[in-house]
This record gives sequence, structure tokens and C-alpha cells, in this order.
Amino acid sequence: MKKRFNWLASTLFAHERLAAALSADSIALLRIFAVCPGWNPDQDAKLQALYRLVNEIHPSEKVLVFTQFADTACYLAAELRKKNVRAVSEVSGQDDDPTALAWRFSPVSNEKRDKVKPADELRILIATDVLSEGQNLQDCAIVVNFDLPWAIIRLIQRAGRVDRIGQQAQNILCYSFLPAKGVERIIRLRKRVLLRLSENAEVVGSDEAFFEGDTNEAAMLNLYHERSGILDGDDDGEVDLASYAYRIWKEAIDREMCIRDSLQGAASRPALRALRL
Repeated sequence: MKKRFNWLASTLFAHERLAAALSADSIALLRIFAVCPGWNPDQDAKLQALYRLVNEIHPSEKVLVFTQFADTACYLAAELRKKNVRAVSEVSGQDDDPTALAWRFSPVSNEKRDKVKPADELRILIATDVLSEGQNLQDCAIVVNFDLPWAIIRLIQRAGRVDRIGQQAQNILCYSFLPAKGVERIIRLRKRVLLRLSENAEVVGSDEAFFEGDTNEAAMLNLYHERSGILDGDDDGEVDLASYAYRIWKEAIDREMCIRDSLQGAASRPALRALRL
């Protein structure tokens, strides 16, 4: 993402002050490392909850897990393997061919059933947002947001990977992990995300919610039909064009059907008959 940054010439810095500040930061970090114990995955509550989700609640179903960070994806996949969870893999922008892993996870929707051997098929895929748009993953009907992105469109794109034409499941489940209560009080993540969802009507469909207890069905339905400005302010330029084209096509068909019904009901009017022609 080099284009997102503007680099400053070193001549613009007061070198002595910068060196002192960097040294102070390094000392502070070393003090933190000295106080904090080594990381113990057995005490990772989110990891244990994810393990229960894929091993007990949905032991045989495909599960798509999203996280913002490649390091987190690698960590989760490695720890699940240690717990003897099979057919699990991770994918991020660091992979040479993320699409190949998408095919292994969802061979039917990608029409790759004949090219993916059963032994190579994945049941659990842990992905960064490299797979949040432009991929068919509807062999799966369970999406997990291991962490919540600040850009609301990411939540919609994640669910949109499985909520697509060809999805066979009656219901799609979206699980979202929230920060611990103490952290939540400090950063108020859930409140801020819900506020943006409410302001922009940015959730996927009237029967889906990212947080338990969501009741703003009207706003959610408006978003699903993109009646609220198509995600004003959050678009990164990575809108799913296939879904957008399908929406335009669907609205055109609906309008045509409405016109036909109106004309058939008033067939005795010469002006309307001429319009039909």
C-alpha cells in the first residue's frame, strides 16, 4: 500500500529530538515486555470460543473466519491444528494465489468440483479481507467476524461472499466477536459500529444482524436494496460489481413487470395500448 503514504525527507526532522523520542519509546516497550508474561494460547478466551464454535457447535459444517490481520490468521490456523481440527487453512494477501484456497474451500460454487480432491478440500478457512470481495464462497453458510473492521462496508462484503446466488442453506449465520467488557468500555467499539450501521443503514438484509438484539429491520432492509446511497463514505472502490449489476438487472425486471401489470389492467385505453407497442 505504498501509494497510501507520503514519505518525508529526513532533513525535516530534528535528529537529536527524534533519537531521544525513539529511545524513550523503546525503553517503555521493554518495560512492558518485562511485566507481561509470555503468551499462553490456553488462556486466549477468543481462541477457545472459536474452537468450541468449529468443533462443538458446527463440528461438520464449513466455517469462514475473517480477521483483519495476516498474523492473526496464521496464529488461529496453527492453534486449531494443534487441537486436531482438520481441513483448516489460512489465507491472506501474502499468499501467491488466494483464489486457489478459495476454490479448495468452496469448489462447488466455483465449478471446481472435478479439480479439487476430497482430501484437499477445506472445511475451515481463516482469511483476511483479501477474500472479502470478488470471491464465490457460498458452499459455506457460516461467517465469523473474529474482529470487527472499522470500515462498515467490510462487514457487508464478508457476508456477501456466502449470501450469493447458488447458496443452498436456508439460513446464513454471522458470528461476531466483541472486545472484552473492560476494553469495550474504553474504546466503545460496539456502540460506534452500531451508530455507523444506523446512520448509513449498512447491514445485510432484514433477517440478518451482526449483533444479538439488533432490531432496526427497516434500515437493514433499505441497505440490502441499496436505497441509502450505496454506503456513502465507506466505499474503498472495491464494491462487488457482480452484485451491483445483478441489483440493476433485478430492478429493471421488477419495473417491467409493474408496467405490464398496469397496461394489462387498462388495455381499453388507446394511449396505453400504443405505449405497449
